[in-house]
Amino acid sequence: MLNKQQLNQEIEQLNDMRDLMLAFEEIAVGRMRKIRASVLKNREFITGLTQIYQEVKSSYRNELILIMKQKKVQDLSKMSLISRNGKSVAVLLSTNTGLYGSIVRETYKSFVDFARRTKSDIVIIGKLGKVMFEADPQNSKGQTYEYFDFPDTEIKEDLSTKLLESLVKYEKILVFYGQFQNVVVQKPAILDIYGNEAKIGIDQDSNVKYFFEPSLEKIVIFFETQIFSSIFNQTLHESNLAKNAARILALDTATESVKDQLSKFELEKRIVKHRVLNKKQLDSLSGMSLW
Repeated sequence: MLNKQQLNQEIEQLNDMRDLMLAFEEIAVGRMRKIRASVLKNREFITGLTQIYQEVKSSYRNELILIMKQKKVQDLSKMSLISRNGKSVAVLLSTNTGLYGSIVRETYKSFVDFARRTKSDIVIIGKLGKVMFEADPQNSKGQTYEYFDFPDTEIKEDLSTKLLESLVKYEKILVFYGQFQNVVVQKPAILDIYGNEAKIGIDQDSNVKYFFEPSLEKIVIFFETQIFSSIFNQTLHESNLAKNAARILALDTATESVKDQLSKFELEKRIVKHRVLNKKQLDSLSGMSLW
């Protein structure tokens, strides 16, 4: 059992740790509130933008097919005017630091399971994801991947642009990230960037008509680029929202654990104190009996 001095040191360290965790938790709560408002505002805009794009592709399907034939596009079923490399890529959104609970590891597991089953290229965002991937004994040694160092606190425009330029060439983009359900629940999610466009459910025979300036071709190319960047940036925000919510839960759990540990040490301290008092009383009684 620890002596009184050792117990005081342990209690002091635990109090400092509890104060630090509470400070981190308050910061995470502030970030979550800020990100959540931004995510909810942008969600409606992206949904509307994607719906208009689907209406344009549906209403002007025959004209787009003619344009694609003129540009010598081979696979007309894909209905895309942007030249891509025909490959697929798996993108992991992780973090640079810890204290985000289990959501990062669960997302990584989903990502690496897919990467092992397919021949997709690999892109990792965040230092923690890179560390887990390189330390994973089941991964092939020397397996190539592209890495981007993204800050956890904000999405910088120059880094985002560089990342989008690297990804836009792929035919299929799967993003693995943590999705916010509520403050208590965050789940690993997979987003098919281009496949997401088909989920709107627009009728193939839509009668909605638009006037285009300067041309249908340039408008469709703009939409494809804009929708891709908007959806991906939205996913980055969604991931940050889930990570901050997970951090709040993890820190709250850790704080409760520290409080329990403090209670145990306080109890031990009282036991030691009583033991010392008892020893003094016994010594006093022994001295009296000798006299």
